[in-house]
Amino acid sequence: MAILVRKPSETEIRQMEACPEWSCQPSEFHWFYSDTETCLIKKGRARLSYEGGAVDISPGDLVTLPKGLSCVWQVMEAISKHYRFE
Repeated sequence: MAILVRKPSETEIRQMEACPEWSCQPSEFHWFYSDTETCLIKKGRARLSYEGGAVDISPGDLVTLPKGLSCVWQVMEAISKHYRFE
């Protein structure tokens, strides 16, 4: 199970900007995804560590976190994202 990180199209950016927003100060926490989440990182930086690897995310990234994923968020710079669950 892998976390996918890519650059979104202009259409995807517009769609994601209409979704709810979440933000977090620097911290570290565990999270389990009971549904697939897609999020657009607006600002900040974090590392997501999971069984099988780790990914760094930063502004402009479109991130897909699959259903069933368990990971640790290490928020290094206050982060803000638009998100939706599928």
